[in-house]
Amino acid sequence: MDTREDSYIPIPELCPKLSQKWAQIACNKGARELFLHNLRDFYLVEEKYSDLLLGGIQGYKEDLGDIVKRMPLTTKTPALVCNSTPEKPGYGLCISALKLGNNLVAVWVLGHSDSNKAALEQQAKTIRALVQFGFAEKEDFAALEAVLHNAHN
Repeated sequence: MDTREDSYIPIPELCPKLSQKWAQIACNKGARELFLHNLRDFYLVEEKYSDLLLGGIQGYKEDLGDIVKRMPLTTKTPALVCNSTPEKPGYGLCISALKLGNNLVAVWVLGHSDSNKAALEQQAKTIRALVQFGFAEKEDFAALEAVLHNAHN
């Protein structure tokens, strides 16, 4: 929305105005084009504010922030909580969280079938690269693309 004119900017006009190449690609072609199977979406929050992640996740009786607060967060491997039931083992949603530098925590929701160690490591690698190379003051798209390409292979 363009607040100066109180009107919406059509996507074809908006995408080229984005300052980062990864954002332009995600805007034009969709995030799946850039990240493929590695990542759907994630929250990035300062660790001390993780309790502000509100909203329920299907199959959980508490807010996302309350679940994340109890997770053993490290910078090495993503923490994981899944809500399988005895009636349907291996089904349902999982929550993963990873501590990043500068007191940041990445939190994402994934299907139980995507929660194996290799998939989690790929997702964590993608998030680290996006934060390091894509969200940096000066984007390094070549480095981001190299990490994403290696994660796909």
